Amino acid sequence: MRQIIFIILILTSCGQIKSDFDQYLEQIDKIETPVTFHSTKYSGTTKYQNYKTELFKKYGKSGSHELQGLIYKNERFVGLLFNIIGDINRPFLITYDRQGNKIDSLNIFPNANSSLNTETVDHATIYSDNKIEIISESKTWELNNTSDDIVKGTDKLKVDTLQFSIDNKGKISIIKKNKINTPAANTGQKP
Repeated sequence: MRQIIFIILILTSCGQIKSDFDQYLEQIDKIETPVTFHSTKYSGTTKYQNYKTELFKKYGKSGSHELQGLIYKNERFVGLLFNIIGDINRPFLITYDRQGNKIDSLNIFPNANSSLNTETVDHATIYSDNKIEIISESKTWELNNTSDDIVKGTDKLKVDTLQFSIDNKGKISIIKKNKINTPAANTGQKP
């Protein structure tokens, strides 16, 4: 009889042991959705200073510097948002299975950049229904012969919309892509 009670106690206590990944998730606040990010306003400042660094190294995105928060959590997968610091801070959404194995990832600002004759701003919205929309507005213009000034009337605007979906296994896939090319609104040119 004592042996049976001992075995039952061992079996029930085994179910209460939390994995490293579950311990990691317990430290992370949920980001309420829908949430919108703009590449020109995104600072990527994290509020997680006390999480276990060994778990961040184990489960974080390679090259990422900061954990932003938990976007999705269900019985099949988890979605975490990380930040890569650079000229443009870039949030990355990474999905994991419930054991902590990486499934997929998505750069939330895939096109954001600027140069002498182009500027691209990304606007991204992450929705509660596992959908993500990224709108990229690219302005381009010609430069004069010395490349130190914009040639008036040469600016153009291109708007790309990407829509992604996360399936019930945590895989991220593109579901829609739209492109619109027009002269910029302030040029007075007709499309």
